Amino acid sequence: MTDPAVLQDTWARGLAGLTPGQVGDGLESATRETYPPTLPKFRELCETGQQVPDVESAYVAAVKYAGALHRGVTPPKVHPAVYAAAQDFGTHSLLNLSEEVGRKRFAHYYANAKVEFASGIVRAPTPVVPKKLEHGVPGQEEIAFWADVCRRMQTDKAFAERENPILADVNAGRITHEMYRNGLANRHMDAKKAKYEAAV
Repeated sequence: MTDPAVLQDTWARGLAGLTPGQVGDGLESATRETYPPTLPKFRELCETGQQVPDVESAYVAAVKYAGALHRGVTPPKVHPAVYAAAQDFGTHSLLNLSEEVGRKRFAHYYANAKVEFASGIVRAPTPVVPKKLEHGVPGQEEIAFWADVCRRMQTDKAFAERENPILADVNAGRITHEMYRNGLANRHMDAKKAKYEAAV
């Protein structure tokens, strides 16, 4: 039997230079393998997990991501550069522009996002959204409301910073959904009033 210390040293040297994020990608990919990967195979899984997709694949992934947000369901995992481009371009535009126009415009934002990613800047979605709805099967209005909250958590930094701790209370059961909806409406009016008074 190989000495565990030797195995540890071998794997440490074999994975040298990888980031924690890459190792995490490798571990996630390894769960989809039929057999446990060898060291060279595991390193390959780590490295390919962070490869930037080509623009066509990125566009398709971004549209799927935007569609999930629109439906109010958990969006699929996407590469950080794809996520950044989708946010800068706008999920609404991804879903509503024609495919020809959307692809051309997305390519512009994606080129900038790839440069950003290559420089070490990694943007990733970190919204807090309610774990479950209160009344069993939700109605369309309720689905639309939470889908809009999720969208704004992804696209509006100020909104996300303000609402994240409040939504954490919703998840913990300290605030009901009705209380949150009423409070959000009041906070929206207060924000509009403050913006108007600042402009006067």
